[in-house]
Amino acid sequence: MKVHEVRELNNEQAVEKIREFRTEIARERALQSSGSKPENPGRIGALKKNIARILTILHERTLNPSTEIKTEKKETKVKVSTAVPKKETKPKAKKVQKKKGKEE
Repeated sequence: MKVHEVRELNNEQAVEKIREFRTEIARERALQSSGSKPENPGRIGALKKNIARILTILHERTLNPSTEIKTEKKETKVKVSTAVPKKETKPKAKKVQKKKGKEE
């Protein structure tokens, strides 16, 4: 399932898709544990990724509820900053040199 397909779903449809994918995972795992070879070995991983995509988009919607679900496909370029903020450092203490020689 592609991201733009998930974004077109409303919240109830997205939750229903998650339920479907989780039942499919359970079915695939049951087949695998019974000893039979799965038709598509990567299916479980793909289902898990789909669930993660849907959950991520649902979480984005809870963080920013003002955005509406858009059904039109619209190209937007978003610039994401990957710069890591610098860590504040304390100035280093000066080393004190010991004098070599006689001690009194």
